[in-house]
Amino acid sequence: MNRRRFIKNSLVAGAGLISSTSSRASSPGAFSPQSELNFPLRLDSNENPLGISLKVQETIQARLSQANRYPFSFTEELIEAIALHHGIDRVCVVPGAGSSEVLQMVVQALCDTTSLFMSSTPTFEVAENAARSLNVQTARIPLTEDYHHDLERLRQRSEQHPGRVLIYLCNPNNPTATLTPTRLIEQWIKAAPENITFLVDEAYHEYVDDPEYYSLARLAETLGNLIVTRSFSKIYALAGLRVGYGIAAPGVIDRVKAFASAGSVNTLGVLAAVTALQDSEFVQRGKKVNEESKQLFIRFLRELNLDFLPTHTNFLMFRIRGPFGDFVSRLREARIQIGRAFPSMGEHCRISLGLPHEMEYVGRVLLDFREKGWI
Repeated sequence: MNRRRFIKNSLVAGAGLISSTSSRASSPGAFSPQSELNFPLRLDSNENPLGISLKVQETIQARLSQANRYPFSFTEELIEAIALHHGIDRVCVVPGAGSSEVLQMVVQALCDTTSLFMSSTPTFEVAENAARSLNVQTARIPLTEDYHHDLERLRQRSEQHPGRVLIYLCNPNNPTATLTPTRLIEQWIKAAPENITFLVDEAYHEYVDDPEYYSLARLAETLGNLIVTRSFSKIYALAGLRVGYGIAAPGVIDRVKAFASAGSVNTLGVLAAVTALQDSEFVQRGKKVNEESKQLFIRFLRELNLDFLPTHTNFLMFRIRGPFGDFVSRLREARIQIGRAFPSMGEHCRISLGLPHEMEYVGRVLLDFREKGWI
């Protein structure tokens, strides 16, 4: 049986792959007819498909009885663990309910109606939305042709503003998954005028394996114009527990802390995050499975001759043919959920990388779409 016919028969018989329970295949790997697919496939929010690690589960179960307690007495343990993880002073760390809360806190702390908030487009929008809610002036600069942050145009625009400027850089960038060389960002940070502050979002840091990239977390400990944020939602798989943090010099971090909600990081989230930081085996497994899924899905895209952007994250953007809305609707009929459309990139689809056998299924669906002339 040739591959095309095998794919077609597999899709026709797809109902046989659906488990009546919500159990997951015990160990991710190459697709096999025995691998269970849990529909709908949730490939829309860049979550870790492995789920919470066993060590974190054990921590939650063992400490569940303490969920009646406010997190204040446990938060210091998390701050200490983060500082140790980065090799920085604990006074440079502020936790938050996901990195999203920290991004909002930074905007509240550093911006007012005389400030300018700058970002690329498209990019992660939480920080910009916070700025708009405070009536802060905002400016967007399109990514370059190769989907990097256009640092030169950002610099030129920022230097036109006489007041405080906050520049948000998500690197690797969401939703494009592309990378801007860190050395170029660092050079600008060190040469920038005093009125410019940089907010660098490293939510996908752990997935990057590229010599052009390194973290700016250690630099944030000493520079007064840099805040770095991290998340436990991605490689650590704690998206539902909402834990993140920011790193900055003591004087800056104190200003940011003033806008933290009391006890915003819940008790179980704090305890889970401490364990997650120590579970290096799970992190390595997550990177390995993500790479397997990425390479598998890229093979399908190449067979379909669909252009895609280089990815340094746990998601990927590829170009589709035909209306985006129709494409999304057809994927939903195949019980696949993907990311929304993004401004200026309406012809692209962002898809999170699931387990390898899930991406195999998605690839087969796309091949079926091609046979029907839909992509």
